Amino acid sequence: MSDDFIFPHKEKSRAKRNDFFQLIINFCEHNTYEEAKELIVNKLKIAYCTEVLFDKIKKSLKATNLSKQPSAVQCWAQIIRIENEIEKIKKLMNESLPSLKGSDDTFMVSKRLTIEYNGTSVDPDFLIEQLISSLALSLILLSHENKWFKSGELVFPACSDVIGQDIVSASDVTSLAIAWQKLSDTSNRCILFSGDVFLKTSEYLSEEEKQHGINEVYCYRSIFSEFEKMTL
Repeated sequence: MSDDFIFPHKEKSRAKRNDFFQLIINFCEHNTYEEAKELIVNKLKIAYCTEVLFDKIKKSLKATNLSKQPSAVQCWAQIIRIENEIEKIKKLMNESLPSLKGSDDTFMVSKRLTIEYNGTSVDPDFLIEQLISSLALSLILLSHENKWFKSGELVFPACSDVIGQDIVSASDVTSLAIAWQKLSDTSNRCILFSGDVFLKTSEYLSEEEKQHGINEVYCYRSIFSEFEKMTL
């Protein structure tokens, strides 16, 4: 994400950006540069909506049970949760290894190893990769809230005692971290290339959406080139 346009954490920088681009918009209006004005307004709208959602995610993060614990517990609950999941995967892999053996007790490298994980057949290597990625996202999100950055480097707190409930609560933070990354990727693409965002307010929501407690929906629409469409 561009540090010069969308500011997930630096609210003062948002105001400076708005003032700067308002001057450009005024200049475009004075000189009837309508196309340039529309482009700037579109990018600012994407930035505004994205920052609103970032603020909502941070608010939700503070409301989680884990965020009420000391920062060291928040950190190590995430790490231990992923360690436990990887140990579980390793155990399932060992149980599945006999299925790769041939009749002469040799391993069949042409046969792909899969495991049953939470009722789904998955590739364990891919699953571990996703878990590590989710851990990194969670720790980065927590690092901003707990100010773990020292002189530009991420310094984790010393290992702390963690109870089972903390580990369970860590999954809530992971869900928010994944949402943060998806929002970052989507908004970044809309800013750098072509795209738009629309706010769907309560009067336009379906009854099913309202029953699920949804009050508003932000709809991002990325515009892909013909070449991109061919490669998707």
